[in-house]
Amino acid sequence: MSEFPQAETLPDVPDVDVPQPGLYHGEGPLGLALLLGTAFALMLVWMAVVPFDRGPDEAEHYRVAHFIYTNGRLPVFAPDGDMYGYVVNANEAYISYASTPGGGYILTALAMRLAPGDDPYVVLYAARLVSTVAVLLTVFLAYRTVRVLFPDRPHLALGAGLALVLIPQVSLTGAYVNHDAYTMAVCSWAVYLLLAGWKEGWTRGRAAWLGVALGMVLLGRLTGYVIIPFAFLVALVSLRGSLGFVLGRLLVTGGLAALVSGWWFVRSYLQTGDPIGFQANLEAWRALAPIRRAPRDVGLSLLDVARGGAPYTIFRTFWGAFGQLEVYFLWPYYVLLGLMSLAAGLGLAWGLLQWLVSAKEPAAALERALARRSAFLPSALLLLALLALGMVALVYWQTWTTSFATQGRYLYPAIVPFVLFLTLGVTALPLGSVIRPLAQGCAFAFLFVLNLIGLFAYTVPTYYL
Repeated sequence: MSEFPQAETLPDVPDVDVPQPGLYHGEGPLGLALLLGTAFALMLVWMAVVPFDRGPDEAEHYRVAHFIYTNGRLPVFAPDGDMYGYVVNANEAYISYASTPGGGYILTALAMRLAPGDDPYVVLYAARLVSTVAVLLTVFLAYRTVRVLFPDRPHLALGAGLALVLIPQVSLTGAYVNHDAYTMAVCSWAVYLLLAGWKEGWTRGRAAWLGVALGMVLLGRLTGYVIIPFAFLVALVSLRGSLGFVLGRLLVTGGLAALVSGWWFVRSYLQTGDPIGFQANLEAWRALAPIRRAPRDVGLSLLDVARGGAPYTIFRTFWGAFGQLEVYFLWPYYVLLGLMSLAAGLGLAWGLLQWLVSAKEPAAALERALARRSAFLPSALLLLALLALGMVALVYWQTWTTSFATQGRYLYPAIVPFVLFLTLGVTALPLGSVIRPLAQGCAFAFLFVLNLIGLFAYTVPTYYL
């Protein structure tokens, strides 16, 4: 099973040292260890400093996990059930997360059960540790995913992992009890398995692990469901072989995904009449905050949302907004982040142009053969770009149809493509062999300093001084 053409279709070429799928030369375990160690230390500092309920809706997330920890079962979401919501005023209410798939909450409750003792602070930090570990797993998976795509560029993989954890909002996501970190991690796992299966072949074991990963995705935030159409696209372009082989792999993956997550949809339908819980959540909003309206409800179009303040809000909350999203960086910081993002976009455009020009040049038989062998890379990058765009489109659609989805962290199920293209774009800038490394170093230094500024110059003064 391979994405490469059959051997007889390739011209005879001399023996050359071509990196083979699965053989990542010069992987650099020390570099990976340093990356994960740095990420873990940074996460522990954030987790220790951020006060309780100074991450978005931490108290509401914690209530669900604590109920499972205390009662050994999932809460029932209903006005007369275990959890539903409570009113602040006619325009504001808190709706329980008990209506949403609870994979992350179950893991959090398990960690709370494993905590040494029942001191409330110990139990809380055990719950928070699940988010920390989820971010660390995402950093590792970003590294591994880039190694699949660029096996001869370990520094690019290290850069993508480092950029991910240095985003201040990601660091905050790893510091408090939430469902975003779980969703980010399992979606990143699914993306990695999909690309590895595409490149290295769909063994029965890899198909099985993908089924487990997709099942866990279905037990996360609904924004993570964008991975499902991405999985279908990858399967469409990568599954090759007999009909029995293809059906067998699809059945293994789909069967295990259903086994892992199917119980939730049955339970949700029996309790609320809504298999995924989204409609039940919206109905609770309408019941408890009757005058709160989504942009669509007041006659605005999706284009109106895109032309309004939503893009800037999503951009800011992707990079960094602290507390209950009431503490923001000063605007010059977001300008610098915008310039860095623009530079990365220009670098990507330049790299794409260079690739298109080189693809049209005459090539020797050896070069043509090697280019055909590496056809996986441009196809994979194209699908990852579609995943990122699909994630953006989903967040804008939710912003239009609901009154609570204008948040950049909802893009995090596709965080790996975002940091990959950010890092790849910066490394592709046509700045010369001397200036380019300096520019890359400045970009990482800026993110590192900004990360610490977000913690010590915004979070600490706001909630401790």
